Amino acid sequence: AFGLNLPPVVFALQSLQQDGGGGCEKVQQWLLVNAALCIVNIVMAAYISNKVQVEKGSDIEQDGTVYQADFTNTRNNSA
Repeated sequence: AFGLNLPPVVFALQSLQQDGGGGCEKVQQWLLVNAALCIVNIVMAAYISNKVQVEKGSDIEQDGTVYQADFTNTRNNSA
């Protein structure tokens, strides 16, 4: 998510450095909106990625119930 969302942010910042957008105010406005959406996407991808990572053997507590993270394979692959 970071690699594909970074270029639009860079291009939007570069467009801000131009004087008045070079006569393309609507394009500059879209670049800024797109950059904001890309930043939100980067932040949320990092947040979700951080939330779903659980170390093996760690416990999760939710509403007073404790769950143990178990990553063993429950399928019987002998057949």
